[in-house]
Amino acid sequence: MTPTCTLKCTLQRLGDFKVFFINALRRRIGGETGIRTLGTLAGSTVFETAPFDHSGTSPRGSRSPNAGAGAVQGPICDSCRLRHKAWKSGAGRLTIGPCSIPEETQMHHLIAPIIALIFAFAGQPFLAQAAPSDKTDALFAALGLPQVLDIMRTEGMAYGDSLADEMIPGGATPRWAAAVSEIYDMEMMTQEVRAAFDEELQGDDIDAMLAFFASEPGRTIVTLEVSARRALLDDAVDQASKENAAIAMHDVTPRYLLIARFVDVNDLVETNVVGALNANYAFYMGMLDGGAMPDTMTADTALMDVWAQEAEIRSSTTAWVFAFCLLAYQPLSDADLQAYIAFSETEAGQDLNNALFVAFDGMFNDVSRALGLASARFIVSQEL
Repeated sequence: MTPTCTLKCTLQRLGDFKVFFINALRRRIGGETGIRTLGTLAGSTVFETAPFDHSGTSPRGSRSPNAGAGAVQGPICDSCRLRHKAWKSGAGRLTIGPCSIPEETQMHHLIAPIIALIFAFAGQPFLAQAAPSDKTDALFAALGLPQVLDIMRTEGMAYGDSLADEMIPGGATPRWAAAVSEIYDMEMMTQEVRAAFDEELQGDDIDAMLAFFASEPGRTIVTLEVSARRALLDDAVDQASKENAAIAMHDVTPRYLLIARFVDVNDLVETNVVGALNANYAFYMGMLDGGAMPDTMTADTALMDVWAQEAEIRSSTTAWVFAFCLLAYQPLSDADLQAYIAFSETEAGQDLNNALFVAFDGMFNDVSRALGLASARFIVSQEL
């Protein structure tokens, strides 16, 4: 066989594999979504992590985990992003942030509420970031965010194994485990989230936030949230919590109505759906940049694939949000839960909720794209 024929056959084989892979990818992303909850993460679209009220969205700094040989650099465009809110405006078009797209497709050009993220997977340090203030440090600790990030790493490492089993020929290897470990680097994740959190809280009433979470019932609430998140690492607990939530929703229990009010005040479903779509798209972009997608896959078609899963993501996100809240806040009295809702309705509560989403979502997108790029590198190197 001539060298030209050998090359042709190799490329054909790789092309066939990419078609198989994209189908596996669609199955994987069609599953439960990563969701934010007060200090929790769950789900599993692209990666199984994300919190909601005590967790956030959108980085102000850049990550640079080493996810394999070579470096693929390229900031996610910040001229067109999916914001936390999408709204319809005129002439059958859906306006998402600065973009307007025909409503029949309900998409936007690039979904990622991130500012100048740079994915330089070559072990380079973070860009310079201002040190968080003492008050922000105190609030960061009071909200249990260090524990949340630790849970995220645990979930991320487990998710890396399942991702490899489903998408990478031969499954997980020591080299893959090392790449995933570096992507979920605790120091980098913490630095990025803390810097973004501090920036987003500039000018906000941090004293009011500390007053609630550094005293009762705030301290108990944070403890319950973190404990529930750890408990949900157990598949049996996760399943049981969803079944109990389904019963509560069906019976419209008084506690369900209180939780529904809490979810509505903090806009937990919508923001988590947006975050999951952003993360899924970031994963696709990592795969695309890494050369593991079929030739027919472009940024636009990836966007269409992601948006096609919106209904499923919304359904699973809703189920998970209520399951988590009903589990976490079960020990709380109605009075304490109402106090939490009352705080969430204040300007300080709304500012905190926004800051948490902003602080975490960028890191989620960063990690998601890093996983996509790392997956692509392993797939392409093994196939060739």
